[in-house]
Amino acid sequence: MILTNGRSGSNYLVDIINQHPSLYNYGEVLGSWSKKRKIKQFLRIEKEEDYLQFILQNKVFFYLSQLFYFLKNRSLFKYKKPSYVTHTGIKEFGIHIQRLNLKHWLLNNDNLQIIHLYRENQLDRYISLFAMQSTGLVSSQKSSSKMKITIDCNDLLNTLDIYEKEMEFQFELANSVDSSRVMSLSYENLFYDENKNELIGQMFDFLGVPRIPLKERHKRILSNELSEKIENYSELVNALQGTKYSKYLG
Repeated sequence: MILTNGRSGSNYLVDIINQHPSLYNYGEVLGSWSKKRKIKQFLRIEKEEDYLQFILQNKVFFYLSQLFYFLKNRSLFKYKKPSYVTHTGIKEFGIHIQRLNLKHWLLNNDNLQIIHLYRENQLDRYISLFAMQSTGLVSSQKSSSKMKITIDCNDLLNTLDIYEKEMEFQFELANSVDSSRVMSLSYENLFYDENKNELIGQMFDFLGVPRIPLKERHKRILSNELSEKIENYSELVNALQGTKYSKYLG
C-alpha cells in the first residue's frame, strides 16, 4: 500500500510499481470520485474493511481492473497474469484513512507493507494542485514551461494550515505501524535525488521482488523555479515571510 496525500508523486510511484511483472497497484479506491467504489455499492459491501479485503484478494476484480486500464490507455497497458503477481495493493490518502476510521485496519493487517510517500515542501504541493486544477493535467509527458499562475495568498495560508494537519496525521499513522512494514520515501527524493533509481531499487527490495529496468513516463507539471511560474511571486513571498511557512521559500 502507498500511504500518501495529494500531489505527492503517488501517480508516478503507482506507474513505477505497475511496470513490475510481480506487482499490481489499483490506485485510489476510497475517494468518492473513484469508479472502483461502484463495486462496493453494487455488491452492497457495508464495511470499508471488507471492501478493501475484497479488492486486494478477489481475482474477478483483478481482471476487471486490467480491462479498465486497457480501455483507458492501451499504449501503456501490459496484461498481467494473476499467477505471476505476488503483491497487489492500493494507494490511499491519509485523510481518507482518517475520515473512514481505517487506522485500526492499517495497524492490524500484518500482511500489508506500506510505502509512506510524502512531500516535504507543502508550498510546492499547493502550487502543484493549483496548476493541476488550472490545466486539468494530473501528470504530463511534457512539462508546461510556458505556464504562469496567480496565487490567492489568503487561500494559500489557509490551505497550508490544512496540509500541515494532514501531514501530522500521515506521519503519526506511519510511525504507529511496525517499522518492518514501512518504507518512507519523499517526493523530493523521487524527482530530484541523483540516486532515485537506487531508492526505487530499495523499494523493490522492501517488497521482496527483483529489481527491473524502468521507463520514465511522468513529468512534473511545473518544472522550473517558482519565481518564473508565479505572476505575483513577490506578494507570495511577503505573505509567507514571518510565518512558519517561510521555510518553504528556500
